[in-house]
Amino acid sequence: MRDGGRFIAFVGLPGSGKSAITTSLAKMWGADSFLEPEEWPPAVSEREVCGRFTGLQWFRSARVPLYFAADQVRRRGGTAILDSYYDKLCAHWLGAAGMEWLISPSDAYFSTAQNVAELDWGRLPLVDVLIVLTVDESTWLKFLTARGRKLDETLTISKTYGTQEYFRSAASKLEAETGIKLVEFRQEYSTPDDAARRLSTVLTSQGVIVN
Repeated sequence: MRDGGRFIAFVGLPGSGKSAITTSLAKMWGADSFLEPEEWPPAVSEREVCGRFTGLQWFRSARVPLYFAADQVRRRGGTAILDSYYDKLCAHWLGAAGMEWLISPSDAYFSTAQNVAELDWGRLPLVDVLIVLTVDESTWLKFLTARGRKLDETLTISKTYGTQEYFRSAASKLEAETGIKLVEFRQEYSTPDDAARRLSTVLTSQGVIVN
């Protein structure tokens, strides 16, 4: 990888430990971390009232500024680590089987959501390194239980394990189209610090130079 700043991001199943590893890895490297908010307003928690599109756009409004902040860190020569690269990639899984919990193709706002996602694919800042966080189903269910979010139960997130392949596929398409570095990392049920140490070893072995 080139010298200078770098922008690293994660993609993977909800609740698979992306934010926790981001925090630990940034601390280990002395990097800047950018995390999706953990507190969710009624736009998310009451999506059956407000509509799925409203929830999607709240998340987008919360996350997209982090993309640009991370890009600014890179431009200054620093290392930025973002926990969720969802918005850049979601054009490739919206409407796919099993992703109806986000927004259904029958929703009146679906085409608008898809149009926004397609623009984001081409216009949001591009990472240098994208980490695809994969996890086996039993381990993932342990993470979801430990997270203990009521909305996970409401949206039956635990039944969406098969959608992990959508994240991997979208990441591979981005790599093929742009030449970014793609790293697949297998998550285990361990502490975030242990996971960050393992990941740091993988990244270093693959030429991702840390500050």
